[in-house]
Amino acid sequence: MDSIKSSRQTSSLMKSILIERFNDIDLLEQLCNQLLDISTANQDTYGIAFANLYLFDAFFTRDDHEKARFYLLRTQSLCDRYQYNDLLMVMHNLAGLYYQDLFDEHSALQHYLLGLDLAQRLNNPITESKIYNNLGICLRRRYDNAAALHYFNAAYETIKPHFCEQERSTTISFLCNAAEVYQAMNMVEESESALKKAQELYTDNQYSYYQLKSTWNGHYAISGDKEKSISIAQELIDDGLSNFSHTQFVSSAYFEVFDHMLFLDCKEMAYRYLTLLESYSSHKKIGDYYNYIVRKTRYYQRYGTSEECDNVYREFYKTSLKLNEVDDAMRVENILSKINLTQALFDLKTIRNENKQLENASHIDELTHLYNRRYLLKLKSKVLIGQDNFQLGYVMLDVDYFKEYNDFYGHFKGDEALRHVADILIKHNKKDIYASRYGGDEFLVLFANYTKEQIEHYIQCIQKDLKTCNVPHEKSKCASQLTLSIGFSNGYATNETLHNHLLACADKALYQAKDKGRNCYCYQPIER
Repeated sequence: MDSIKSSRQTSSLMKSILIERFNDIDLLEQLCNQLLDISTANQDTYGIAFANLYLFDAFFTRDDHEKARFYLLRTQSLCDRYQYNDLLMVMHNLAGLYYQDLFDEHSALQHYLLGLDLAQRLNNPITESKIYNNLGICLRRRYDNAAALHYFNAAYETIKPHFCEQERSTTISFLCNAAEVYQAMNMVEESESALKKAQELYTDNQYSYYQLKSTWNGHYAISGDKEKSISIAQELIDDGLSNFSHTQFVSSAYFEVFDHMLFLDCKEMAYRYLTLLESYSSHKKIGDYYNYIVRKTRYYQRYGTSEECDNVYREFYKTSLKLNEVDDAMRVENILSKINLTQALFDLKTIRNENKQLENASHIDELTHLYNRRYLLKLKSKVLIGQDNFQLGYVMLDVDYFKEYNDFYGHFKGDEALRHVADILIKHNKKDIYASRYGGDEFLVLFANYTKEQIEHYIQCIQKDLKTCNVPHEKSKCASQLTLSIGFSNGYATNETLHNHLLACADKALYQAKDKGRNCYCYQPIER
C-alpha cells in the first residue's frame, strides 16, 4: 500500500510541476524538491531525472545560469544512463533555449536538432511544435522575420490537431509569437487574427495574461490606436508585471512595450519603461545590456538635451567595445560551428538511414524480401487503429509437395522456388496488401478493406503468373510444375479474438484446398 501511495503522490507532483512551470516558479522549485526527496527515498531514477529536469527549467527561467547548468548536467547524465528518451527530448529543447540565451548558437542548434529528432522518432508532436517555436525565436533575434514566421506557424499547425488543456498556454504563446512577427512586418489584419485565436484560448493563466497584454499593446501601436496601446502599457505596470517570476519574459516584454511607446511618441510612458529596463538590464549579460543602451540612446536622441546625448553616446561606445570583444572571441568559433553543424546534419541523416536499414532488416525475410511473420502480425494492429466497420482478409498459400521438391532438386533450387513465389506476390502488391513469408514454404497475405471478390481475383492472378513461370516439379502428385494450395477468408475483425478467428478460418480453408487434391483455392467465411 505504501508503494501505491508513493506512486500516486509522484504522479500527482509531476502533473503539478507541468502546470506550475508556466505560473509560479517558486512553487515549481518547491514541487521539484518534493519530488526529488520522494524519488530519492524510493530509488525512483525516473522521478529523480524528472525533478532535475524541471529544476533546470526553474533556475534557467530565473536567469541563474550556474545552478541551471548544474541541474542540466545531472539531467543529461541520468537520461543518458537510463535511456529516458522522453525526458531527454524535453531536456534538449530547454537546453537549446539555455544556450541560445548565452549567445552560444552552435550548442543551441545542436540541442534543437537532437530534440527534434527524438520528438519525431517518439511521435511527439507537442515537443516537436515547441522546438519549431524556439527555432522561430532564434531566427527572430537575427531579424529574419519571414523565416521566424514560418517556424511559429509550423509550431501552431503541429500542435493544433493535438491541442489539450495542459498545452493551452503553449498554444497561446505560439500565436502571440506569430502576431509579434506580423506586427514587425506591419501586417495588421494577420496580427489581429492570430491574437483573436489566442484570446479565445485564454483562461486564468498569469503567463498567458501578460503575454497577451504585451502583444495586444504592439498590435494597437502599429494599427494607430494610441489610446489603447498606452492604456495596456499602464495596465502591465499596475498589474505587477515587474513582480512576475519569469524574468526573461518580463525583460523581453519591457523591451517590446518601450519600442511601441517610442513609436507612438509617448515620452512619459517610454521613460517609465526605460527606467524599468535599467533595473532589469544593469546586472545582465553584455548582449542584454547592449540592447538596453541602444534603446536609451534612441530615447535621448529624441527627447534629451545635448549633454544627455553626449553622455549616452559615451556609454553606448563603451558598451559597443565590450560587445566587440565578445564578438571577436566568438567569430572564429561561429565559422567552425557552421561547418560542424553541416557535418552534424550529414551525420544525423546517415544515422537515420542506417537505423532505417536496421529496422527494415528486423521486418524483412532475408530469403524472399517479403515481410516476416512477426512483423505482419504487428501490422494488423496498425491497420485496425481508429477503424470501424472495417474488413480484413487473409490468404494463406502453401507450395504443393515442397518437401519432395527439396529432396529431389536440392535446397538451393528449393530456395529459388520460394523466391519465384515471392516475386509474384511482390508483383501484385498494392496499397493495403501486405505479403509475408509465414514460415518454411508457407506465405500469408493480409488485405485491409478488400472484398471477397477482390481477394479472389488476386488469387487467380497469382495462380496464372505461377503457371506462366512453368517451374518444373517432377515429384508433384497434382501437376508437372510448381503449384500452390491456397485458403482465404475475410470479414469484420474489430478485436483480437475476431482477428485470431479470421486467421484460423484462412488456415482451415488452406487444409480444405489440400484435401481437394491441391493446386486450388478454397474460401472459409468468418461468422460475425
